[in-house]
Amino acid sequence: MILFNSDRYLLLDYYIGQLTLKITNAEFRLRYLRTAIDCFGSFIDKAEELGIVPKEDIESYHREGKLKPELKREEKINRAKREKETEARLKQYLMRVIKRKQDRESGVLNSDSKSEVEEDDEDERKLELTYIEIAIRKAVEEIEACKEESSMLEQIEKMKLDHGGKLPKEPQNDLPRFQNFVMLPNDRSRLKGKVFGPSYPLPTMTVEEWGEQQMALGNIPAPGSVNQLPKEQEKDYDRDEDDDRKTMKDRSWDDWKDDHPSGDGNKNDNYFRRG
Repeated sequence: MILFNSDRYLLLDYYIGQLTLKITNAEFRLRYLRTAIDCFGSFIDKAEELGIVPKEDIESYHREGKLKPELKREEKINRAKREKETEARLKQYLMRVIKRKQDRESGVLNSDSKSEVEEDDEDERKLELTYIEIAIRKAVEEIEACKEESSMLEQIEKMKLDHGGKLPKEPQNDLPRFQNFVMLPNDRSRLKGKVFGPSYPLPTMTVEEWGEQQMALGNIPAPGSVNQLPKEQEKDYDRDEDDDRKTMKDRSWDDWKDDHPSGDGNKNDNYFRRG
């Protein structure tokens, strides 16, 4: 076991590794990755000597080679669960330390009591150990990520050395390109759609698509020309209007003749009688 006063200094290598990864210099990126791996490894080695590294993180740290995809996925799930539990414990210890500090300042707790001082020290130690546990897990993840990136960069450097310090150009694909094609549903999928589909026919186009189709055919006017009709429709409209006007005039004349028969108003035929 270690005293909590020295716990905080244990994180020094971890923070140096984190700061090293933040350096943005592509030319020396591989060097920074190796330095970060050494810093994280030194931090985990010291924590392992003190016996405060969780078993799962020790196994991941000392593992050689890569896991199978299904095992890798299971490991990530378990790591996420442990992270959630650790975060909850960290919040619990932090709130307890803050509350005890407030109680001491307000006089609720006796700051001179030996038992109170020891309990405060134990709470702070648990808090810092929880911080370290979180840092260990993150350091293991950073080492894995740095190793993968380093492997890719080493391959790039090797390719540069093999081609005079430059990356080779990508080979041109001389194969003919496929033309665009549409996959039509087969009979099985078509029948399946009828069985599990609704009882009513589904629309084949949206209202906007129908409107565009009708405007292209000239059946409806385009936006901004609501009062304008196509020339042929405009001629038909004028012809129909003339026919209606003539029909109304003929009907009015027929009504007038019905109301005024021939000879109406010519009393005894005196006016038109010749002498």
